[in-house]
Amino acid sequence: MYAAILERLRAEVPMNEGDWAEDFGDATAFAPPALLSVGLRTCDEELVGLAVRTLEHEEFLVRHFLEVMEGPGAAEVLIGGVGMIEAYRLTGEARWGRVAGDLMTWLDDTAAIFGDYVYSTSVDVDPYGPTAVTGIIAAELLRYAEVVDPLDEERVTAALRIAGGIDRNAWDEAGGFYRARPDDDRLDLYPNVAMMIVWTLAHRLTGDAAYLARAEALFDAIQPLRLAALGGYHSLYSSTVPDYVSLSSQNYLVFALRFLDEETGNPRYREEATAILEFIASHLYSNGMAWHHWESDARASWYCTGCNFQLLYDLWLLDG
Repeated sequence: MYAAILERLRAEVPMNEGDWAEDFGDATAFAPPALLSVGLRTCDEELVGLAVRTLEHEEFLVRHFLEVMEGPGAAEVLIGGVGMIEAYRLTGEARWGRVAGDLMTWLDDTAAIFGDYVYSTSVDVDPYGPTAVTGIIAAELLRYAEVVDPLDEERVTAALRIAGGIDRNAWDEAGGFYRARPDDDRLDLYPNVAMMIVWTLAHRLTGDAAYLARAEALFDAIQPLRLAALGGYHSLYSSTVPDYVSLSSQNYLVFALRFLDEETGNPRYREEATAILEFIASHLYSNGMAWHHWESDARASWYCTGCNFQLLYDLWLLDG
């Protein structure tokens, strides 16, 4: 599956000056580490070149952050920080670390403008919702501090400040989970997976056991969303059908479980990540691509380029 997806992405998906087709904006985040991790290991200059062009596209978006945030590219520049940070981790190239640092400043300022909870008509947070989007900002700040600049305590402080804003706006005390938005009391996957990542990384950087306890409690809280017959987790991403499971939400959950596995050493997290990947392989994967979702007992007929890059990187990370 891994080899077939990589080959189909390389051979069939158009890329124009670093901007991948059919990606919903997230290839900017996940194509660079997916391509670099393999390209550097196998000395494949073509894969490395594709990664660099994608990073240069994100660099352009960061340099034009204010204009981009007013248009449809807002989500792309925001999540693209993941690609910059992971590219720095894989290559050690100072250029990517500098661009990531510039983006972290923009993201911190943006969160502060909105009171540390990005819930505004001026910034497009759909379909993930404001809690997940704001959580991703906090997670990127923490990951930046871990990977790029371990001495940057200000980024950690900023991330924890933003996490506090999320708590004030979206924490459901009675349910023990995060709401996707303040006025929606349904349990949903994206916001809680985002905050699992935030609190796990917060524990990694501060050593505060309460943060890890919150992350583990969130994993327990999302269990009602697990569809035992399928092996995946239901998401409200873009459908109300009871068996709807999106590739994107499963990818993010595997990402979160990977961090929890590292922090706790508890085998249940790796086992669950493996079970989710088995669901993807058996239900979403076909003909060299993992398709967008499962719904009404059928696989979708279309795919997201970025989600497939994220799947490749998830597989690489879990393999160590």
